[in-house]
Amino acid sequence: METDSTVTLKTLLKKRAKELAKPKERLDIDESLEVLTFNLSDELYGIETKYAKEVFPLKTITPLPTAPPFIMGLSNLRRRIISIIDLRIFFSLTKKVTGHPKAILIRDHEKEFALYCNEVLGIRKILLKELQVSLPTLHGIKEEFLKGITKDLTLLDGSKLLNSKHMIVDEFVET
Repeated sequence: METDSTVTLKTLLKKRAKELAKPKERLDIDESLEVLTFNLSDELYGIETKYAKEVFPLKTITPLPTAPPFIMGLSNLRRRIISIIDLRIFFSLTKKVTGHPKAILIRDHEKEFALYCNEVLGIRKILLKELQVSLPTLHGIKEEFLKGITKDLTLLDGSKLLNSKHMIVDEFVET
């Protein structure tokens, strides 16, 4: 024998089950990436913040004789030795220096190194719909490391940079 409270509870539970079974509406229709932006030879670049772990001033860099030219050298970051990569050379950009040079420590679960930059500009969100995959005029090594391009920014793919065979130095250049 069902009481009024039992019927009310069953009705309430059925109503709740129907509500939960409905597909949820997405409040945020446009997905975005959080990006650390930086200046490199008067061009605006970015890398996802999930790879950019720290920004630090470049004070002392110890050069590595016989290393490839894009490796600026090593820097001591709180007793950790970090390789400094100069993307200006790696991407064949001009070596124009503006601002106060900094390094961006990028890391995944296996590798880490720092990217030289002229200055760090900040963090911003980029809508995925704003990203173009690439430009038809872009060729070479730069294209390999692109995640996309917006009207004012070149977004680098942190995973591809960190895991590139180009970044692994297993033999030195003879001088």
